[in-house]
Amino acid sequence: MRMRTNKTVHLFRAGSVLVWMAVLWGGASAKASSYSLNLVASLPSGQGDSVNDTLINVGDNLYGTLQLGGLYGNGLLFSVQLSSGNVTTLASFDDSVSAPSMPSSIMYSNGNFYGTSVAGGTYNAGTVYEIPDAGGTPIALASFSDGDNGVPNLPQPGLAEVAGELIGTFNAGPSTGGSPGYGGVFEVPASGGPLTTPVVFNGTDGSGPTSNLVDVGGNLFGTTRNGGSSTNSSYAGSGTFFKLTAGVSGTYQLNTLVNLGVGADGEFPNGKLSYVDGSFIVSNVNGYLMQITPDTSGDYAFSALTPTIPAPALSYTVGPNGNVFALVNGAYVPPFNANYVLLESAKNSTGTFTTNYVFGTDAVGLSNLSNLVDVNGTIYGTAYDNATNTDIIFAIVPVPEPASLFLLSVGLTTALTIGTRWRPPRRPASCGHENRKLRNSNLSE
Repeated sequence: MRMRTNKTVHLFRAGSVLVWMAVLWGGASAKASSYSLNLVASLPSGQGDSVNDTLINVGDNLYGTLQLGGLYGNGLLFSVQLSSGNVTTLASFDDSVSAPSMPSSIMYSNGNFYGTSVAGGTYNAGTVYEIPDAGGTPIALASFSDGDNGVPNLPQPGLAEVAGELIGTFNAGPSTGGSPGYGGVFEVPASGGPLTTPVVFNGTDGSGPTSNLVDVGGNLFGTTRNGGSSTNSSYAGSGTFFKLTAGVSGTYQLNTLVNLGVGADGEFPNGKLSYVDGSFIVSNVNGYLMQITPDTSGDYAFSALTPTIPAPALSYTVGPNGNVFALVNGAYVPPFNANYVLLESAKNSTGTFTTNYVFGTDAVGLSNLSNLVDVNGTIYGTAYDNATNTDIIFAIVPVPEPASLFLLSVGLTTALTIGTRWRPPRRPASCGHENRKLRNSNLSE
């Protein structure tokens, strides 16, 4: 975390020797040597494990949704002001938008929040909804069905907005010929309108997308949990990494870039997809982090994240400097006696993940830690506090130390009182005449 450089000069007296020392705080090389765990806010719910998917940061606020609570018990949208910790309920979901436990993660665009639910709406099969950033009544922009008659269902979290259109994925449907369907991509105008499916997977090119879509230069990238050409003994395909290129009149071209392989750290992508410095990072069903990187010819290849994470990640986030922060079960990493440990690593480094923070006695009673997000070097997340039966927002705050200590000069000087401000000696009012008069006066005595 960069801090503005502030130079403080301290004066120390040792006999007649004055040591000037300058302590330079911050600067580009400053690193936090310790971290503290802070409680930011308690959320308006006592259900436990009820914060959905990921928090998002907009300005001085974090935003998220709760599965339950609100005016109708179906969940709510909340904000937390980081500078004050004030919590505000911005909207409550009713059956027209979401059933209980079903509102999903949100995105922010052009003064509005958008999200999906997997139940509620016209057919009780989920919606795409909109909420103004000032709060108010959620509006269902489109409703999903049960997947029959060529209509998709099970919309997944993680919308993208492209040219006024909301783009997302659905995990199942549309069913045809008795097949349950392999999922696909849906599109809804942000202003409201018909729901269309510009891309439907066929199994060979992917099946069951579960991650969010990422917009890179107008192209959308995503993953499917199954499908593709790689197979193992249990499933038809270990998943794919795909690219969507916009065409004319709301069409998209699907390009399967990678067929994922077989192995605990290289199959079944199932979590958040992130884009950092030309590469993609995604977690899989086993909690391992994978990276997908293009080569010089533009072809993509996947591998375990470099450096390899030593334990499955319960949640991860990427900082603005590209460093990866991962929350893991403390039983797998030193000191092997903590419930949770936050690890940190420079992306694509040759080193290893190092321990950033150990949740020790200050985290007793916390469970279900998740939803990490980096805001200017501070890692925020959610947890359930069993002692108070509330969901909370916590922060792992870096504590900076002096980057360096320099001895600037050592010299003789007149006596100074420690703690007083040093000033240069005043110039005498006259040159010599008053001094001579004073000496003559002293001699005459």
